Amino acid sequence: MRKIVRRTASGAAGLALALGSLVVATSPATAAQDTPGCVTKKEYRKIHKGMTKKRVHRIFDTRRSWFAGGSAGVYKRTYQSCDFQHAARIQYKRRPNKPDLTTGWKDWTGAS
Repeated sequence: MRKIVRRTASGAAGLALALGSLVVATSPATAAQDTPGCVTKKEYRKIHKGMTKKRVHRIFDTRRSWFAGGSAGVYKRTYQSCDFQHAARIQYKRRPNKPDLTTGWKDWTGAS
């Protein structure tokens, strides 16, 4: 009877440890680094020419931006950086045979 109790107790402890590590492993690692509403330099560096506007918004964790000019199917949007000293400016344009807006150039500048 003692062997059964010991095995059950050690099995339960092992199961609790396994489940505990599973919870830790499945929690989002980026939760502490998540910055909704502003753009970090690291997020800005992930943006490349030809990305869709939707993908940019997913990387930046925000759609909050303001119009920064444009004409003839090309326009710029400015996103606030998390340090409030810079701004990420992204140019979007519509390309032939592609329904989504895609990025052209990007710029990381001091906020004006």
